[in-house]
Amino acid sequence: MNPLARAYLIAGALALLADADVQLLRLPGCFRVSMPTPRDTEVQASLLPVIGWADRLGHSSGGTLWCEVAAPGSGQA
Repeated sequence: MNPLARAYLIAGALALLADADVQLLRLPGCFRVSMPTPRDTEVQASLLPVIGWADRLGHSSGGTLWCEVAAPGSGQA
């Protein structure tokens, strides 16, 4: 599966599981999927397997959950 398709798959699954707005951004070398961190811990737990499909993941102190899929040839996978 190509990286953009994988990023769309992750974004769609996160949106469905969390019932939230999800952003998909093209950044240099990667595709970033981000969304507000859900308050419900059960919903947070349900997202973990999905964000595990990404190459990198994290969160910000501003309450945003994100993950990235490396673009081809970026050397970031």
